[in-house]
Amino acid sequence: MGPTGGPESTVQPSAVPRRVDAGAEAGSAAVGLGGPEAPAGLPASPAEAGTPGTDTGPAGAQAAAQPPRRPDASPAAPAAGSAGRPTTATPPSGRSEATPVATGTSAGEAGHDTPTGREAVGPAPQATVPAAVAPGRPEAAAARNAAARNGAADAAPSAAPLLAVRDLTVSYPGRLGRRQVAVRGVSFEIAAGETFGLVGESGSGKSTISRVLLGLRRADSGSVLLDGEDVTHASRRARRRLAPQVQMVFQDPYGSLNPDRRIGDTVGAGLLFHTELTRAQRRARVAELLAEVGLDPALAAAYPEELSGGMRQRVGIARALALEPRLLVADEPVSALDVSVQAQVLNLLTELQRSRGLAMLFISHDLTVVRHMSSRIAVLRAGEIVEAGDRDQIMERPESDYTRALLAAGLSARRPAAA
Repeated sequence: MGPTGGPESTVQPSAVPRRVDAGAEAGSAAVGLGGPEAPAGLPASPAEAGTPGTDTGPAGAQAAAQPPRRPDASPAAPAAGSAGRPTTATPPSGRSEATPVATGTSAGEAGHDTPTGREAVGPAPQATVPAAVAPGRPEAAAARNAAARNGAADAAPSAAPLLAVRDLTVSYPGRLGRRQVAVRGVSFEIAAGETFGLVGESGSGKSTISRVLLGLRRADSGSVLLDGEDVTHASRRARRRLAPQVQMVFQDPYGSLNPDRRIGDTVGAGLLFHTELTRAQRRARVAELLAEVGLDPALAAAYPEELSGGMRQRVGIARALALEPRLLVADEPVSALDVSVQAQVLNLLTELQRSRGLAMLFISHDLTVVRHMSSRIAVLRAGEIVEAGDRDQIMERPESDYTRALLAAGLSARRPAAA
């Protein structure tokens, strides 16, 4: 039972037969993407936010790999954590004036205590970004990309952006020697502490962009600057040094965890390769991380099969936070979860983003989900940004027909069927 009282699982780890450890885990929050994009939904009229609950879902097939070793890691003295974080992490229960995400009660949630209070998602709206012009001409694309670039500067004019993507173009080999362009001339910026939403249908290039950010895919042209340093043309040593600063929350909570490794080993894998903490210090740090994401630290001895989908996704979030990243890339993090659990995970991500000052790239096909998470949004279609701007502008006054279609699709998916 997690600190938040969530009823996601009560199976005792000791009751499960022990298995031979498969060795070094192939999964980590720094690498790997994939898996089909499943629809994610939230109620049309957000109400009081919920707390961790149970959820179900089919097993996925998404794989993950560990981040490379960081050569310049220094020893961490106290067992309190590798970055001097408090020894006791508190489950997220923050308040905000932003619109909260509604959550229901599933069949498995009945009979469990839950904390009260409102949990909101999404930072407060920031400065309005000029709307993009209609697509179709080179100057129009330049104007759209300029709008995305200028948005982060409007939100935090006194600081340089943490992440700057400039004129990014990525292609894949195609038939007859021709290359298929997946991303064409995309530009946007993310300020420190900001959540930036990237929305588009399947095949629009969202995951390709995230692969480039994580160093898993080379760009044909353009650049990605992390705190002013060009990571697209960095050396292998530099990429290893920068890798812990950008971590990943995967779409599939079932396929992203090694079934043969205990939860504690999965969460602490990055600490083993990127820090010089002792075994006892790593265990203490893993316990802190599990508590921070609302899980019982005793679950460190459990295996993934003992956890629900929502609990597995919390484990994935804890793994991504282990190396104290500055940027979190969340690629469809709730699309495989039940609606009520989606709200809980979104609230958790929002609270962690605020408490840690994380910047976040939130990728989704659902505009209504992104609305709750992001202060600015860019809409991607066929590898190009068709519209970018402030959250309220995109949601209430969309100028692109494609944006309006995405918005209508999200709302219709949440409208109850007629009796």
